[in-house]
Amino acid sequence: MKVLFVCYGNSCRSPMAEAIFNTINNEHGIRAVSAGINPANKIQPETIQVLKEKGFETHDLFPSLVTPEMIANSFKVIAMDAWVAEQLDGRAHETWDIPDPYKNPIDSYRRTRDILIEHVERLIKTLD
Repeated sequence: MKVLFVCYGNSCRSPMAEAIFNTINNEHGIRAVSAGINPANKIQPETIQVLKEKGFETHDLFPSLVTPEMIANSFKVIAMDAWVAEQLDGRAHETWDIPDPYKNPIDSYRRTRDILIEHVERLIKTLD
C-alpha cells in the first residue's frame, strides 16, 4: 500500500513528506511516494539539507510527474495545498496547507519540514 504526496514541483514539500513518512513509519507495511503537477529537474538542495539535519533518508528522492496510475495505486492521496488539490480534480483524499519554501531562505525550508513532521506523525497515528 502507498501514500502519495503531491505538490507543484515535487522538489520541496512532497519529497520532504515522502522522506519523513518513509523514515518514521516502519511498522505498517505502507510506503510513501511523491509527485508533482509540474515536476522540477531535481530535488532542491535545501530540501536535502534540512531533511539530513534531522536524520531523514534522502537517497531515493527524485522529482516525478503525478500520473493517473500513481493515484490509482495509492490508498491515500494528499495534496500539499488547495491549488494542487484542484489540479487533481477531486482525487485527493486530504489537502494540507503546507507553505512552499521554494526560492526562499533555508529557514523557510526548516519551517516547512517541521510542519510536515507534525502532519506526517498525525497521519501515521491514523494508520494504527
